[in-house]
Amino acid sequence: MTQKLQVKLIDAINGLEDLSVKEKRIWSERIQKEGVTGSLKQDLYAMLKQKDDEDFAELGIAIDENDPEYKHAVKEATAEAVHAEADFKKEIAHLQKEIEHVQKAATKDMDVAWYRIREIGLKRSRRENSNAI
Repeated sequence: MTQKLQVKLIDAINGLEDLSVKEKRIWSERIQKEGVTGSLKQDLYAMLKQKDDEDFAELGIAIDENDPEYKHAVKEATAEAVHAEADFKKEIAHLQKEIEHVQKAATKDMDVAWYRIREIGLKRSRRENSNAI
């Protein structure tokens, strides 16, 4: 994953009020060291789920993971996350193609500019040589 995604994830973690400064530092260091890997995402999800479960328990709300309504909500949320990830990857691919196009155009423009500069230099040099004779 990209450096930009790592920065966004670290910013999101630093914005979590339920995490201590130490926990935020540990997660930030792990993200910087490993990158946004599958296992990191799973561990982060498990940690956030545990924090949510603790918050609900603190409020006296019990979540039954076998409840059909709960399962349906989780399924919908997972589908939305998968869809969002697919859209993200599609947009990244589009941006990469656009970057390649801009780089090629810039390289071509620079080549033309250097060629013209070289031509001007050669014309001046010939003029100076013909004037010297």
